[in-house]
Amino acid sequence: MTAYPGFAVILQRVLEHRGADEDWLADSSGLAPAAVRAVLDGAVPDPEQLHVLAHALGYHVEDLFVLADIPVPVELTPLDPQASGPVNGLVERVDLLPPDQRRTIHALVAGLPQEPRPVPDGRVRPVPSVAEAGFSAALMTLLIHNRNLGSRVAYAMACMTHGRMYLARTTYRSMTDRPTQLKPDWILSIAAVVGIPAGDLSAMTGVPLPEEPLRGERRTAELRDLLWNCRRLTADQATQVRDTADAMFVPVPEDASKEEWRRYYRAADGVWWGAPRVPEDQD
Repeated sequence: MTAYPGFAVILQRVLEHRGADEDWLADSSGLAPAAVRAVLDGAVPDPEQLHVLAHALGYHVEDLFVLADIPVPVELTPLDPQASGPVNGLVERVDLLPPDQRRTIHALVAGLPQEPRPVPDGRVRPVPSVAEAGFSAALMTLLIHNRNLGSRVAYAMACMTHGRMYLARTTYRSMTDRPTQLKPDWILSIAAVVGIPAGDLSAMTGVPLPEEPLRGERRTAELRDLLWNCRRLTADQATQVRDTADAMFVPVPEDASKEEWRRYYRAADGVWWGAPRVPEDQD
């Protein structure tokens, strides 16, 4: 599917996929049955309704705004769009670190003080029109805007899906700008990164899931949580966390095997830097 079918259709498809109905949604959300019926008939939901519907469905409310093709309120957007660069770099690094060091990074992110929202500097990251650019634009908005991945979304997605969704930046740009035919692997990968059940996303789009599961799902889920928690960081804070992760890499022994070490980069003197693999963290 390429076209955006409207929120009512999306919601109905998810309910059908789950074997649920409007009565379940009313009971789960606390909305009056008449209000649920109105939304399923095409009425535009208000912000309060989206909050309770998101809770009932198990989605981030920020994502439900996007799926409903309603602008995400400023207070629900990532704190600092300029943090997208260091956040991308953080994802790349943390993916290679062993569990104890990843836990240190998670704790650092959680422990940083909450800074005020920076004053906009005039640089605007345009949000695509889902109605005009199709469902692919909605998925790109979930990644680029709601998770602050910005223009480097392609590299972050490749890291977080362990190469499963390895696409050129031009492909992502096309998915943002115009209706694009979605592929099963894309649905599986994006669902894992944004935390929407893959079956739900498949039902929304009408695109079947691939038979082969996503490998390393536990690591993807961990990175997904880290990415979401980084939404509250300023660019300076995200840079601090990225640099902390960078300092955790050590020289890789010359005789080390790929099974024992994850290599990150090769220094000018020819020495590889990286992190050891540990038994508790096998892909």
